[in-house]
Amino acid sequence: MLNGMVKPKKPIIWRSMSQRIEEYPELTARFEQAYILSSFVLITGAYLDAWSHIHIPDLESFFTPSHAVLYTGGGMVSFLMVWAMFRNLRAGFPLTRSVPKGYLTGVFGFIILMVSGIGDMFWHTLFGIEQDLEAAFSVTHLGIITGIVLIMLAPTMVQRNGGDKNIIPMVSYTLALLGLNVISSWSHPLVKLYPTLNYTYPEIGYSLGILSMILQIVFLMGILLPIFRDKMLPIGSMTFILTIDAVYLGFLNANYVFIAIYFITGLLADLMYLVHKKTGDQIWFRIFSIFVPAILYSLYIIALEVIDEVLWNAHIISGAITFPAIVSGFMGMAMVKKS
Repeated sequence: MLNGMVKPKKPIIWRSMSQRIEEYPELTARFEQAYILSSFVLITGAYLDAWSHIHIPDLESFFTPSHAVLYTGGGMVSFLMVWAMFRNLRAGFPLTRSVPKGYLTGVFGFIILMVSGIGDMFWHTLFGIEQDLEAAFSVTHLGIITGIVLIMLAPTMVQRNGGDKNIIPMVSYTLALLGLNVISSWSHPLVKLYPTLNYTYPEIGYSLGILSMILQIVFLMGILLPIFRDKMLPIGSMTFILTIDAVYLGFLNANYVFIAIYFITGLLADLMYLVHKKTGDQIWFRIFSIFVPAILYSLYIIALEVIDEVLWNAHIISGAITFPAIVSGFMGMAMVKKS
């Protein structure tokens, strides 16, 4: 029996509307594990596809190995959700409660993914295969990523008994961040090393670089700040999320040196998280919101100087570190719990 499904009392005959169960199906570990495995395959396929669009300029077919992995993951999610809905509908649950509580988000994501995936096949046939930056702005690709992120976020909608001992939401948040990053990888500091690029008009390089750092810190802290504020995940979550994020992003352009930078930042973030969990003092939430971006980009600039040459001057470097920290600090102010 698949997890998250209730054995029907009447296996053949569907119940009448008057017999509908006004509850949600039980959420079990097996269902969560199958769901997160499917999500992992799906996001890995998305990164393989992004790598193909970056590194294979003569890509001319929709039917590629990366698409095979991507749509295998989508197929796994679809089978799991459709089978769960079928079994639970037969057991007497209404359509809107035919999956475990919180997983309706994943159903919407699956629908968007399938519609966008079919549209992507026709889009490629009509307009050709997107290359590099084009892949990030293709309307069908944006739809695919929207569906993927919704699928990834479904397990975070559920509060299980045992609270932060369950690691499934931690993996779910990580995969959701990876989904946001893959569609915006064209502007990610780990993929495009703006501070080392020599532009004819330096102001263009400065603007693009700092804007990319701000955009990615909004995505990152949008995931980390609620986790930190609500103390919903175990210690080590920050390190896990940041490190896995760096591994996948590093794969796109073989920039693996930044894994260490993200790992160190994650350790320092977890240290602040530990203190916040023990004391409950909201000042740590404000400190976290400002200093995590500042630490991350300070280490990033240092690493770039070691492996290459940073062409930005002191004014731009200081702004590139401070501006994202300020933006994240304002995000923290908006999210802070009222005492």
